[in-house]
Amino acid sequence: MYRSSYQTRYFVLPCCFFDFNRKFCRQHGQMSQYESYLEFVKMTGERCGFIVKQDRLRIPSTKNICLIGQSRSYPLKNEEKAETERRQLLEERCGSCVPSGQFDWKHHQLCNTWDESSSEVCGSPHELQHVNRTGGFIPRPAVQAVRNCTQLDRDFADEIVRTVGRALLEQDETGHCRSTPADATNPQQSDTVHWRRGGHLSVSSAAALFEHKELSQLKSECGGLQTLLRNYHQVFQVVGGIIRFRNWAQDEPVTPRKRHRRGSSIRKGFKTRLCWFHKNHPDGCPRTAADCSYAHGTRELLPFH
Repeated sequence: MYRSSYQTRYFVLPCCFFDFNRKFCRQHGQMSQYESYLEFVKMTGERCGFIVKQDRLRIPSTKNICLIGQSRSYPLKNEEKAETERRQLLEERCGSCVPSGQFDWKHHQLCNTWDESSSEVCGSPHELQHVNRTGGFIPRPAVQAVRNCTQLDRDFADEIVRTVGRALLEQDETGHCRSTPADATNPQQSDTVHWRRGGHLSVSSAAALFEHKELSQLKSECGGLQTLLRNYHQVFQVVGGIIRFRNWAQDEPVTPRKRHRRGSSIRKGFKTRLCWFHKNHPDGCPRTAADCSYAHGTRELLPFH
């Protein structure tokens, strides 16, 4: 609100209790924390020169009171006086963060409109209506790029997962390398006597399996290798920087008739994706097709609900 133009209007739905530079402290003992915070936000808008109105939204939330600044409380010719009030407000709320008398107003002044030596607003009221008060502010682009490894090429991501899976299978459960590497190309049925869970790898050890170009491609998707492996939560557990296979043999089976909130009788996502272990693990999936949440073959795939 401080750097907004005279024509600016605003809408705010107060939620988290924060002051300008710290956690908000209740100032009225007879009010709740929420009521006190609403008064603080309203006071801020009024001291910044707005006529603030309050309304209640019809939304499923206990914090449903909004504040609206529809118009200014002063004519444009009184911009200098309003600016003084805004500066005083900032010094009151933020002055405790810097030594007394050394508050840096250069970061809060109106760009090219305030003359510090004469304390007068430069330009006519008409010119002030179009002044740029944003300084070096650069807004976020309208379209935000998705960078959580969900937009990677599927074949590339699958190959990364298979490589890490093979490395885990080459180790026993103590983390030592097997004398005979596991063959993940011929998955068997899930009724094997012992299902090999493999060993564990640190994220740094797993990263050493790949070339710099591949890691750079993952890193461009924000979290990198660790984020990708966590996205494949059906396959891996990544805890404390250590990667292991998820042990479905010990987890409780999820049945398709298990009821969820909102009354759905069929679990969302049940049998809508292929089981990675059935396809890639040398022992197949540790669960039977009836107990596994994922499809053991394309014939079991169901449409996504």
